[in-house]
Amino acid sequence: MYSLAKTIGLPATYVELRHQATHEELPSLSKLRTATQKALRWIWDYYWANLTLQPEAPADREGE
Repeated sequence: MYSLAKTIGLPATYVELRHQATHEELPSLSKLRTATQKALRWIWDYYWANLTLQPEAPADREGE
């Protein structure tokens, strides 16, 4: 998982948190909430903010 995360630039802390939640005791709700907020920021910074807007294709006008 670490190598896959590294290829997309995902911080190792998310892999570690996933491992802990899956194979060990579930982290505290506070820790999960904090990690979720950071993960959402990461998704915004590394995915959504880098998308370029494409103009929408005109609607298909059947029957005209």
